[in-house]
Amino acid sequence: MKKIYVLIILISTFQVNGFAQINSQAKINYKTRLIANKHIDIKTTKRDKLILQEVDNINMQLLVNNNKAIFKEEEVMEMDGKREMIRQISKILTRLTSTYYYDIAEQKIIREQDFDGNLFNISSKFNDITWKLINETKMINDYLCYKAVSIKTFKNRKGKIINLDVIAWYAPKIPIPLGPKNYVGLPGLVLELNEGPNRTYFVDKIELNSKKEITIEGHKKGTELTEEEYTKKTEGTFKSQFIDSNKN
Repeated sequence: MKKIYVLIILISTFQVNGFAQINSQAKINYKTRLIANKHIDIKTTKRDKLILQEVDNINMQLLVNNNKAIFKEEEVMEMDGKREMIRQISKILTRLTSTYYYDIAEQKIIREQDFDGNLFNISSKFNDITWKLINETKMINDYLCYKAVSIKTFKNRKGKIINLDVIAWYAPKIPIPLGPKNYVGLPGLVLELNEGPNRTYFVDKIELNSKKEITIEGHKKGTELTEEEYTKKTEGTFKSQFIDSNKN
C-alpha cells in the first residue's frame, strides 16, 4: 500500500507541475548492450565478431547544463579505415547514429542526423512518446528506480511497420526528465532502457552537480524536418549491412 501511495503522489506532482527548472550541471555516461537472437542475424565470421566487440566500446554522454542538454557519442581517438567502418556498423546496430539536443523548458528535441551526405535537424517533442508508469521498482546504481513502458511504432527504410516494446527504469531522486536518445519525459533520469528484444542502454557513470563547466553548443545547421517527414524522405533507401540492423 505504501509503494502505491508514493507512486500516486509522484505521478500527480509530475502531471500538475510539469518539468521543474534544472539549475545544475550533470554528466551521465551510457553504454549499450546487444543481445543476439532471431531478430538480428549474427554470423560467425571474424568481421561480425569484431562488430559485436565494438558495440562494447561505444560510450555515449548525456551532458546537462540547466535546461539545455545533449546526448552524443563520447569523443574517440582517431581510427584506421577498417575500424571506423566496423564502428559505424556497430552504431547502426545499436541505433546510436544521431546526436540529440534538448530544450527541457520548451520540451523540444532536435535530432541531428547525417544521411546520404546531407545533415538533417529532425524535430520532436517530449510528449511524442506516451509512457505508462508501472508500480514496480528495482535498485540501479544505488538509486530506487520505477518502471515505465511504451511502444515505439515506426516505419523502417524498407517500408515495414515496426512496433518495439520499450521498458524504462527511471530514478525520481534525479529530477532530470531525460534518458538515452529521445526517451524523455519521465519524472526522473532514465538509468536503464530496453528498446525491443535486443537493445539495452544503461548508465555507466553519473556525475551530478558538476563543478566543471559543461558547455552545450547548439546543433549544426541542417535541413529542418519532422520525424514523419524524415521517415518519408528516407523510405526505400535501405541498403543491407553485413548484419541486418533493421530486423526487429
